[in-house]
Amino acid sequence: MNPEPQANTYDRAIRISEVLHRIGISRTHLYRLIARGDFPPPVHLSERISIWRQYDVDVWLQEKLCGAQSTRCRPAKRVHTATKA
Repeated sequence: MNPEPQANTYDRAIRISEVLHRIGISRTHLYRLIARGDFPPPVHLSERISIWRQYDVDVWLQEKLCGAQSTRCRPAKRVHTATKA
């Protein structure tokens, strides 16, 4: 059981709206998890802008999904996303 995403995945910064959409919890619950040390903390770019590494969020979610399954867990495949220049 290896919850680690593929080594060749594309890592990018995501904002809170995407974090909440990806993991399906409320903003309040997200910050409770962070305060307890149960979710990766954000990187503060400024006083009002926080980001998360997509990789960190995906690893956390995969660990939760693997822990909830009684059968063998396979890591989720991640696709590369193109960036606009």
